[in-house]
Amino acid sequence: LAMKISETLKQKHISQKEFANMMGKSTTVVSKWLSGDRNITIDTLSDISVAIGVSFIDTEKTFM
Repeated sequence: LAMKISETLKQKHISQKEFANMMGKSTTVVSKWLSGDRNITIDTLSDISVAIGVSFIDTEKTFM
């Protein structure tokens, strides 16, 4: 997940500092998210999705 977020930021040319500002978080917190050193809650993932305009949760899959 952290890798997907990091790749998306690179594709959208958003720096970690810009992302931190968008999220209202410190660059340290964002760095920990992107390195996988800090868990990301569902609420935070939702906020990240809104901030950068990408969904990271696939709700279209069906389970058997």
